[in-house]
Amino acid sequence: MTTEKLELYKQLTLRLFAKYPRQFFKPTEIAKRIAVRGEDDYRILLKALHLLDEEQLIGKARRKRYGHAVPPSSQLTGKIILTKQGTGK
Repeated sequence: MTTEKLELYKQLTLRLFAKYPRQFFKPTEIAKRIAVRGEDDYRILLKALHLLDEEQLIGKARRKRYGHAVPPSSQLTGKIILTKQGTGK
């Protein structure tokens, strides 16, 4: 039963982080969003977060916050070539 809940909480947590890719959550916030009830279930959630962090599927930020391991990049790298008229080649 606990291994089933552990896997369920892992999947729900990954879905939550996919929905909010640039946001970090405290474990209590995660518990509220995925409807974890009771102290025993909360401990299972903490274990799931620890395992996901060890597997590097999620990252741990400062002040006990969890989120994506590597947030999606919004920067582009490359080379821009301009002429005097302001148009590119």
